[in-house]
Amino acid sequence: MSTQTVLPIDHAGLVELSKSRREPEWMTASRAEALQLAGSLELPKLEKTRIDRWDLQSFGTYKTAEALATLEQLPESARVLLGTGQPDNLLIQRNSGVVYRALSEELSKKGVVFTSLEEALTSHEDLVRQHFLSVVSKDENRLTALHSALWSGGVFLYVPKNVEVEVPVQALFLTDDAEASFSPHVLIVADQHSKVTYVDNYVSEGSLNGLVQNGVVEIVVKAGAKVTFASVHNLNDSVTDLTYRRANVENDGKHRMDHRRNALRQCDVRYDFGAEGERFLVRRQSDLCRHRGTKAQRDDPRHSFRQELGQ
Repeated sequence: MSTQTVLPIDHAGLVELSKSRREPEWMTASRAEALQLAGSLELPKLEKTRIDRWDLQSFGTYKTAEALATLEQLPESARVLLGTGQPDNLLIQRNSGVVYRALSEELSKKGVVFTSLEEALTSHEDLVRQHFLSVVSKDENRLTALHSALWSGGVFLYVPKNVEVEVPVQALFLTDDAEASFSPHVLIVADQHSKVTYVDNYVSEGSLNGLVQNGVVEIVVKAGAKVTFASVHNLNDSVTDLTYRRANVENDGKHRMDHRRNALRQCDVRYDFGAEGERFLVRRQSDLCRHRGTKAQRDDPRHSFRQELGQ
């Protein structure tokens, strides 16, 4: 059944916002096209779930995020997930934008790129343009279209050919402003015969009045590469968390996805297989999950990055 779509921004406002962030013209055009699609596409159909009954109206508006001078500026619920010290290879998004990024000198010298997706639009535009929305398309359904129009902040992780990253790369996504949009896009590209482990945590603070987190994760695993992906969600019951993840894995590549939610979970999981002639080319894994947390869960955030990895 179709439901009325109330778009959180109009075309002119979206284009103006994209230009104010100095995004490339192709990204501005992509956002505008996605917004138009969101007005006509249906919601995804989930098995045994009436998604049209969900409250999916509160997406917030983009707010410029102020950079963190120190991790002590984070709320306790976020700091406890990071452990002690000032960890390397860490990116933090707070509400609409990335506020902290650290990459070790060792990984930087190896050519590893770990930055916000917004920043990568400028610093690594060719790589982003090649892979952005190559795994999850904007025209799949209303949610992917809305995400493609509204995403901000996000993660871009690129591991060059033959480079093996031995330590986990970590991201923290924090929402604590009910009026600020929170729709990160994670894009991971592991080039041929590379290896990386990526882990993220989602955490919320305070009452967020039904804010929708409409996220997408795209993972591109080139031939012979190996990617381990883990995600822990500690969002409270005032947030509706929609996360669409998909990986494309080329010949001889390996990919492991581990998702943990301290909450009720509703998921639609698909496995798609593709072939070129008689040669196996790409396999895909994707899911769309929604969860609502509980007070007990948000008062006791027991999962951390290293706990998630069994370290």
